[in-house]
Amino acid sequence: MTHWKIIEALRDGLVKYRNPFAGTEAWFTPGRRHRPFHTDRKRKAAPLNVQQPQNYCAFCPAHYLQTTPEKSRLEKNGRQWRLFDRPTPDHVFQHKAEFRRIGNLFEIISFDYWRINYGCSLSKQDREHQQAYLSSATGREHIIALLEYKRKSIGGPAFRRNDMEQLQRLSASFFGGAHELIIPRRHYVDDARDTSQLCGSGDLSSQEHFYYSKLTIHSLIEIYRNNPFVQFVCVYTNWLRDAGASFEHCHRQLIGLDCHGAEIERGLKRATTTPRIFDDYAMHLAHERGFVICDNQHAVAIADIGRAFPAVAVFSKSANLRPDEHTAAEIRGVSDVVHAVHAAFGREKPLNEEWYYSPPSAITRLPWYIILKWRNHRLAGIEGITGLYPNEFSPLDIKEMLLPRLFDLRREQRIARVNIGDECKKDDAALNYWRARPGVKTS
Repeated sequence: MTHWKIIEALRDGLVKYRNPFAGTEAWFTPGRRHRPFHTDRKRKAAPLNVQQPQNYCAFCPAHYLQTTPEKSRLEKNGRQWRLFDRPTPDHVFQHKAEFRRIGNLFEIISFDYWRINYGCSLSKQDREHQQAYLSSATGREHIIALLEYKRKSIGGPAFRRNDMEQLQRLSASFFGGAHELIIPRRHYVDDARDTSQLCGSGDLSSQEHFYYSKLTIHSLIEIYRNNPFVQFVCVYTNWLRDAGASFEHCHRQLIGLDCHGAEIERGLKRATTTPRIFDDYAMHLAHERGFVICDNQHAVAIADIGRAFPAVAVFSKSANLRPDEHTAAEIRGVSDVVHAVHAAFGREKPLNEEWYYSPPSAITRLPWYIILKWRNHRLAGIEGITGLYPNEFSPLDIKEMLLPRLFDLRREQRIARVNIGDECKKDDAALNYWRARPGVKTS
């Protein structure tokens, strides 16, 4: 890789960073971070009226009826975690879930999109789940309430409460839609005393974050399995309103797409001609420039370059490609590094989390990597015209901001054991995705 094309420093101090995969170019302008308009501001905290179960938004445990039927849930009993797929209404309302998998009530890509354009219908498992749910009085009333709420929100004709065929047709998206949410239990941290103490990804324990990731991957597998027309499942998080969140209750979203997306296509194209380009970029360039933030046996975090916002990229070191092909130990390793970076940023910073990986149909090999973008500013106005993104923080600024926090978190045992800064050795940092045979899992 020709490094001068990636990073170009000018004599006045401005540095141009070009991301080879995102296709974006960010200009680091010294001094711009001191401009007055900034999203990284102190939240106005009010005393918290503690409620158990928490009932502060539609995603909270007290408001199960405001969200679509659960497709899966993770429950914890002592040290034991248990996955329940397609739980019954009675089970849902009688037991506490640590993480829930549900359909999005207002889908970005609707079930009708797949039904009308592709002839998609409910899978056998989803149809059986729908029938069982509607056969329960509790489940049927839940579905009717959701349909009535949605009808009032977006308009449409009234429906007949006792027409089972109509209820099945109108509620199909709740059971077979390809836009899903993974929702942790807590809105605020357990010992919260004011409204600034939201529970973000970094406030979960490292074990909780691992199971959060496992349920996300389970959802990804299920979307591919139940909708044969999905080409790529997009996984992302919007944390806080400045990052696009409708509810400031931590959650991940998954959306099935009939395309791969621009960054995946660009990565496939580059990796076709230069198979080890991600290893060159993520490892050699990052170590050479001092961008490595933390790592463990299975993953490495680097200060990313050329993004629209300051960003950290977490790369899996595995020879397995897709998240669902990773072993449990590898998923835990990736999860631990992502969790550590979230915790280091802190709950008060708005972040986007984005997952990238080889699509199931791809022959070219890409690593699984996760981008965490700090939404620290709003766009300046020139981006749409020029494709250039002014940035107030350089990659080294981001690293220097996160490292002291990571050392504190590790000392306090609030994150899993990771190597930090100079503890990360280049010889241990190679990415192995290029060794993979797509579809073949390496143990």
